[in-house]
Amino acid sequence: DIVAFDPAAPDHVRYFAALNIEWLEQYFTVEPVDYTMFADPVGYIIAPGGAIYMARVHGQIVGTCALIKRSDTVYEMGKVAVSRLFQAKGIGTRLVAVIEDHARGLGLTTLYLTSSTRLPHAVPTYRKLGWVDSLEPLHTAYKRSDISLQKALA
Repeated sequence: DIVAFDPAAPDHVRYFAALNIEWLEQYFTVEPVDYTMFADPVGYIIAPGGAIYMARVHGQIVGTCALIKRSDTVYEMGKVAVSRLFQAKGIGTRLVAVIEDHARGLGLTTLYLTSSTRLPHAVPTYRKLGWVDSLEPLHTAYKRSDISLQKALA
């Protein structure tokens, strides 16, 4: 099941960082901005108006995804991570759908993300889910990002 991030749940805090660090270290390096988010996900993501969701299988947290407010009109989907043991089971797709629904609930009409073409499955999966190239880059917060995508939520 997919559940909202609970800052009082130690496993939510721990796995938000651990799952993201796992894939970042596999393909890239963990950047200072990542550590800032992991150290204070409530202050950096939730308090400004974003959200974090966790995927849980048999009580174990196996995935995470965040909605990050960049401005009053620009929200980014990010920090999408699923444990290697649970990949290719549709969990990432379910997390993305929950984030998209949350964004619609906020009245957003477009959602953005940055990614890397070096990730073997990420960009093709996003494209299958209706994401298209963004006309302008979202931000340059991550050195690893080389592609910006957007999705109309209407």
